[in-house]
Amino acid sequence: MDHIRKTDETSRTAVPKQEPKMPEHDLPPVDRTIAKQLIAFVLDTSSLSEERIAALNEGLERFRDEMEELVEEYTALEGLEIAVVSFGGSVTVEREFTPIENWTPPTLTTGSGSPMGAAIMETCRMIEDRKEAYRASGTAYHMPEVWLVTGSTPTDMTEGDETWDRVTRTLERGVSDDHILFVPAGISGTGLEECARLFPETGLPLFELEDRERMFRDYFELVAESPQRDYIYTSPTQGIAFVQLIEDSVALSVVD
Repeated sequence: MDHIRKTDETSRTAVPKQEPKMPEHDLPPVDRTIAKQLIAFVLDTSSLSEERIAALNEGLERFRDEMEELVEEYTALEGLEIAVVSFGGSVTVEREFTPIENWTPPTLTTGSGSPMGAAIMETCRMIEDRKEAYRASGTAYHMPEVWLVTGSTPTDMTEGDETWDRVTRTLERGVSDDHILFVPAGISGTGLEECARLFPETGLPLFELEDRERMFRDYFELVAESPQRDYIYTSPTQGIAFVQLIEDSVALSVVD
């Protein structure tokens, strides 16, 4: 049976996966003084070697360092809240949405199995929970960003089955209704064709993360740039601009 785990700095607790009921989350209080921006990382750890998992953890640390410098320069970035969900053997909520000034990167570990579908659905639930808290407190927020990195084909769904259809519908509805900005990326040479079929109508194309030594470091540096942009992704024109931002980086390229 698939499980969703929630972790903190000192403990790991297994929580049985429940559908469609959403698991409980311990959410931090909402500060209403500044508009919020959610960024969720959904990271595949199922097929990573020790060297790659170390590089992924180093990339998360690089992201923290970049954001610490940027928050000092840009007051608006104080509204950032970051979450990390991993999937490798099970779905693990490594970090709930946490204000950037309090956020620390988790130490990820590898595992067998790639429950990508459950990880995406869990992340979408977390986002809706947080947005509900914002609405209840009258807090403004920007469109949440979901950054998925996968290096394998999903093991909890196949094209056309119930889970596949549910994930596709959730993503298509979230993007078409401007509920989320979904940025999927696959490591080159690993299941990109299937990923492209899973995300056919999600607003942005599938991106390829080149398999090389600095790939995770470059990737997280790119993500750190995204909240600085002077537009919110709400139209095809802005979507083109966002794609251009990514294509101009050394981290990702569009999958043809």
